[in-house]
Amino acid sequence: MLVMDLNCPIVDEDNKCDRKKLIIDYFCSNIHNHNFYAYRFFFCEVLNFINVVGQIFFMDMFLGMLDLLFKL
Repeated sequence: MLVMDLNCPIVDEDNKCDRKKLIIDYFCSNIHNHNFYAYRFFFCEVLNFINVVGQIFFMDMFLGMLDLLFKL
């Protein structure tokens, strides 16, 4: 539904305008209906970032800070 054949290079102008209007109407009518999903998504992204930073820290700790010695 999201693309509605607008990704094809050859589309009639009338169909293109109608489909664009339908997609714009959908987004305008549902603009704040997906906030909970967005909050969960950003929360998971923050958790992923914390996970990566934690893995870097613990990897350096377990390897005896060898990474930091080679950087000097």
